[in-house]
Amino acid sequence: MNVGNYSEALEQQVRLFKLANAQRFSSTEAVWRAKIADIDFDSSQCAATEVITTSVLERAATFYWDADMCPLLTSAAKTLRDWRLSESDLPTPAGFIWLAQGEQVIGAGIHHRRVRAFAWAKVGDDQITAIDFVQGARNVLFPGTWAKWRFADRLMDAARTFTGDEEDIAHATSLLRYVAASYGLLAQRIVTARHTQAERHARKRLERDGWEQEPLIRVVELRRREQVGHKGTVASVETDWQCQWVVRGH
Repeated sequence: MNVGNYSEALEQQVRLFKLANAQRFSSTEAVWRAKIADIDFDSSQCAATEVITTSVLERAATFYWDADMCPLLTSAAKTLRDWRLSESDLPTPAGFIWLAQGEQVIGAGIHHRRVRAFAWAKVGDDQITAIDFVQGARNVLFPGTWAKWRFADRLMDAARTFTGDEEDIAHATSLLRYVAASYGLLAQRIVTARHTQAERHARKRLERDGWEQEPLIRVVELRRREQVGHKGTVASVETDWQCQWVVRGH
């Protein structure tokens, strides 16, 4: 796969950060803020969303979630019964996951929607904030839902603290299911998250945009099975991996 595809994850993260942090409104930024308003946020919620988006994306490690991994993530999120969040679950203190396969349907029934990316960040000493991003007009991404989750709380306990109508609660719960599923999969032996630098042209664009973080992307994909040959050589072979959740102790 072309490394430029990996670079898209970081470039989208930086673009979102710039939109949330913009002081002057271009036509794209105006569309972005109009979309936030369309989510029935009041002015204080719009401001809070921009602050949260900025603070999360500025320090988030970038994850490119390989296309073959996207169906696995969706399946894992839907079948996840419950999850007690621990700080040790976090693969990084803050992260941004770009779904390479395109928009993924999260939720079910009338409360489903399509998400293109999501992110989280540790807030204080006792919780994370998570946020997802939906693709709108002109292919502009905008924040969809954000939710908080305290360490030591189960997913269903966190869901009971959400405010809003039934649809808001369903969306926030689905978001946290995806976050937990991504943590669980990243901890599995069958998954790798190798570090890759953004390609050269992308690095130049990021420099022009004033992005000061190291241009690294963690490429999340299924591990290839290694076989040791009779002379001690190691070869990689394609493997049709399958997995299911193991219920861990509470």
